[in-house]
Amino acid sequence: TWEKYDPTIPWVGPTPERALKVRKALNLAVNRQAIIDHVLIGEAGPLLATWGFRPGDPWSDPAWKPYPYDPKKAKELLAEAGYPNGFELEMILVVMPGRAEAPDIGKAVAMDWEKIGVKVKLTAGEYATHIRPQIAKRTHGRQVYPYSTSPREPVDQFGKYGHSGAALILGDEHPELDQAIARASLEVDFKKRAELNRQIGQLYYENYWAVPIASSNLLWAVSKKVGEWSITPGLTYIHNYEYVQPA
Repeated sequence: TWEKYDPTIPWVGPTPERALKVRKALNLAVNRQAIIDHVLIGEAGPLLATWGFRPGDPWSDPAWKPYPYDPKKAKELLAEAGYPNGFELEMILVVMPGRAEAPDIGKAVAMDWEKIGVKVKLTAGEYATHIRPQIAKRTHGRQVYPYSTSPREPVDQFGKYGHSGAALILGDEHPELDQAIARASLEVDFKKRAELNRQIGQLYYENYWAVPIASSNLLWAVSKKVGEWSITPGLTYIHNYEYVQPA
């Protein structure tokens, strides 16, 4: 909760302006396309402009553009924020079911951050013992971690772990975010709710609260016995069994 705010964490304090420059620097330092090409071996969709929002979603704003790769500007921003020699942080590399690539993505991000002076201590961990207890208690401090989630409506996703009243905090706590999530949770009109979801995405986009990478593909092995199978693009779990036709 907000009373556990720690202004000594570079991307949080000591002032909102300096913290924003640090978060922007951490984003500009990451070569997302290289991660797609060499870590995900090309098995990913377009670059994400903001976490949890994919291009083409009804709540995604076409005006959002992926953050560019600009390590020179990233170093300048760190210096302006008061960290000309960088700072230290810990990255916990966690393997979660169906997300075996997360540690490798984390290592690639860490290498990019090292190039702008951020010293990253890599630690292997488990979600249940190293991540969840800390994000429930809001005690993770200078720790970051690679994380991926299945595509779903943002208010559902962030309503569970993205506001001050949530059981877990994977993103940010902010009054405007609380208000947008609360309003979207009560809205039954799809178009109005999509607009409120877009407000959530705009807050993440303009505040650099996360380091979005890409929407990775999930490969399914299907035997030659399977013929037509209508699936919904973007859903990363097996579904629509009732529509499977034999070859």
